[in-house]
Amino acid sequence: MSISLGPQDAWWRRTGRSTSDPTPSHEGPTPRRPPRDTLDRGFLRSRNASTRAVHRRCVELPASKLRILVIVPGTIGEAMAGPEIRGWELAQALARHAAVSVACDVGRSESRAGMRLTPGTRRNLLREVREHDAVLAPWLHPFLFLWLSRSSTILLSDLYDVSELELVHKRDSERVRDEIAAVVRLTCIQQRFADVIITGGHRQADAVKAQLQRSRSRGRIPPRLKVVPFGLPAPVEHVSRGTLRRALPGVGPDDPLILWWGSIWSWLDPTTAIHAVRLLVADRPNIRLVFTSGEPDRAARMELTATEEARALASDLGLLGSTVHFYDQWVPYTARAGILMDADVGLTLHRDAAEAHMATRARYLDYLWCGVPCVLGDGDEMAAELEAAGLARTVPIGDPVAVAEAVTQMLDPARARAARRAAVPAATDRSWVAMARPLLAAIAECREEKTLRHRRPVATAVAAGRYYASMSASRVRMRARGIGRRCVARLRGR
Repeated sequence: MSISLGPQDAWWRRTGRSTSDPTPSHEGPTPRRPPRDTLDRGFLRSRNASTRAVHRRCVELPASKLRILVIVPGTIGEAMAGPEIRGWELAQALARHAAVSVACDVGRSESRAGMRLTPGTRRNLLREVREHDAVLAPWLHPFLFLWLSRSSTILLSDLYDVSELELVHKRDSERVRDEIAAVVRLTCIQQRFADVIITGGHRQADAVKAQLQRSRSRGRIPPRLKVVPFGLPAPVEHVSRGTLRRALPGVGPDDPLILWWGSIWSWLDPTTAIHAVRLLVADRPNIRLVFTSGEPDRAARMELTATEEARALASDLGLLGSTVHFYDQWVPYTARAGILMDADVGLTLHRDAAEAHMATRARYLDYLWCGVPCVLGDGDEMAAELEAAGLARTVPIGDPVAVAEAVTQMLDPARARAARRAAVPAATDRSWVAMARPLLAAIAECREEKTLRHRRPVATAVAAGRYYASMSASRVRMRARGIGRRCVARLRGR
C-alpha cells in the first residue's frame, strides 16, 4: 500500500482514493495520480512559442488583463472536497476581474465557465507559472519557488487547511508522524518564500503572525497576511426537496430529520451525536439522524474516517436502520442544496483537539447557505459566529445531554423560523466575490511595491533541496518498515 507523506497528497485521502488504486469512486474519467513531489531536472527546460500556443488554444486571454493561475489539488466536478471547492469558487470570483486559468486534475486543456483548465502535472505547471502574473495554491510546491526565484510572478499560498492539526490525534503512528513532519516543513517554506499568506480565519491568522514574528526577529521580511474565509455561492432558488427522505426507507416526510452533513472524519465526534439521539427517541420516536457518509467502499479505504465506528455503535444500540441512517452516496456538488433543505436541524460535533480551534469547516457555510438551524460543537471560530447570528447553538464537547437539549430547542417551530430568518443577514457579504477582494488587493500591493520575497535563488535552492532530501529519507524509512513487516509476517507463517 502506498502512503502519502505530505499535504500535496492530502486531496487523495480526502476524496477516498488509495494512492495505489487511482480508480475513482464516482462516475467520470479516471483521475491522474498526483505527481511525485521530487525535483526533476528534465522538466526545467526552455519553453518555445509552439508550446505556449498549444496550452492557450482553448481560451485566448487578453494580454492587457491581469493573469492569475489557480492551482486546485484535485478534480473539478461533482465530487469535490473542501480544498477543491475553495479553489474553484475563488477562481470563478477572480475571473470577474482577471484572466484566470485553473491547473487541476484534468487530462488535457479545456474551457469551462469562461476559464481555461489545464493539467496540474509538474511538467505543465513549470510552463504555466511563468506565463501568469500571480499564482494561487494551497501549499505551493518547493520546486515552484525554485523555478520562479528570478521571476516577477507573485506567489500566494492558501494555508486555510490545518491538516497537521487534524492528524495530531493519530501521531502514535510512524506514518502519521512522517506526514505531520512533511506538512510542518512545507508550511515553513511557504512562510519563508510566499509573497502572500492566506488563512481561513482570524485565529489561524494570529497563529501565523506569531510564527512570522519569530522569523522577522531573524531578519526576514514577513509576507503579507490576508484572511479569506470560506465563501457562499449564490442564494438557493427553486430547489426540489424530498431527495434525502425518498432515498432512505424508514424516513417519513414529516419525521424530524437531524442531518450530519459531510464526511465523518476521525477528529469529529459522531458517537456523542448517536447517544444524544438515543436520549431523544423516548419522547420523539419518529426522530431520525442521517449521516451523509459517502459510499462504503470510499470509507473502507480512508483510515482517517470514523464512519465504521459510528455504524457499529448505532448497530450495538439497536438504532441502525430505524433511527440512525447512513446515506451511502456521494452528494454531487450541484445537488447538495436539495439534501440540505430536507433537514430540520444540522448537527456537527468535534472531539477535544487543537484542530477545532483553528478549523474552517465548509459544512458550516452550507448550513448557513440553506438556512438550516444547527447544533455545533463549541470551540471553533465559525460556530461562535453562527451562534451569535442566531442560526446555531453550540454545545460542550462530548455531552450528549446538552446536545439532546439543543436539538429539542432548534426543532421548536418558532425557534426554527427565527433561525432561518437570521441566516439572511448572516450570509450578507459572504459571497465568493467578496472573499476574492483581499486577494486582488494583495496582488495590487505586491505589484505596486515591487518587493517579492521569493526572489532569493540561493536560499530557495537550499530550502527546496532540504525538503526533497527529507521526503526521500521518509520514503526510504517507509519502505524499510514495509519490508520488515512483510519479513516478520512470512516468518510467523512458517
